[in-house]
Amino acid sequence: MNKQKLNAKTTGAHLKKFYELVDNISIGNPGNGDAAVYHKAALQATNDRGNRADRGNIIQKILSQ
Repeated sequence: MNKQKLNAKTTGAHLKKFYELVDNISIGNPGNGDAAVYHKAALQATNDRGNRADRGNIIQKILSQ
């Protein structure tokens, strides 16, 4: 696992924007990319290892921005 310093303000902004995209999919707007994959994985069996890994990989990608 790579540890990296995160800028709280920047990271928060990236996460907020991402979760807004996920929320928009939840209310019926079409989505694509990571937000759509995350949304689908969140709806499917939350204890499923594959879905957890997908969500974790997406969040890791956002945190690395």
